[in-house]
Amino acid sequence: MSEIKQETIRYPASRIVDVAKALSGDIRVRILEALGEKPMSVSQLAEALGAAQPTISINVQILEQAELVVSAQGANREKICSVTCRSIQLDLPSKLGEGLHRTEDIHMPIGMYSRCSIQPTCGMAGKDGSIIGSTDDPRAFYMPERTEAALLWFSGAGYVEYYFANPMPPGVTLDELIVRAEVCAEAPAFQMEWPSDITLFINDLPIGTWTSPGDFGDRKGKADS
Repeated sequence: MSEIKQETIRYPASRIVDVAKALSGDIRVRILEALGEKPMSVSQLAEALGAAQPTISINVQILEQAELVVSAQGANREKICSVTCRSIQLDLPSKLGEGLHRTEDIHMPIGMYSRCSIQPTCGMAGKDGSIIGSTDDPRAFYMPERTEAALLWFSGAGYVEYYFANPMPPGVTLDELIVRAEVCAEAPAFQMEWPSDITLFINDLPIGTWTSPGDFGDRKGKADS
């Protein structure tokens, strides 16, 4: 069973938003009150606060993200929650950008491109596998339904271009930019030998080209560690 680990937790300026969010809801403050004397399970918290268990679970997760609450598995496989400290100390930001998260994530849907140049063979498919528009018809790439695309493909020297908002305030230096995307060679049905050159540009500058050696559609892939 988890116990209080320290008297005071000191949060850097970059964690202010997380802590403020965690403390901004009445139900979360009441959870901290209930856990003030002893650890409690989610079901015990729900009973004590007169709230549904899913509501308690969601709000406990928010408190966990702010490191105000920790959880452990109890004897009956039930989640046992406890507070991590008796008090907190927040460091206020003293310079530009100090109060920001160290990392900003932007998730761009595949169909939310701003411009494109497409030629057959081409097409788009939704999450359920249904084809958007018609295959081998570049006009499909301008349909409103493209925003629901989970897969798109095209051949030749085509491209799709995405505009990303810069979440950093003016004057704050960007130290690192990481881009993650799932790309591969696509062939009708599948072909093991189907090399495709895929190039990434950022602000019109070529970052690099990767040649996918084939369309390995005969087996599942695995995450790269």
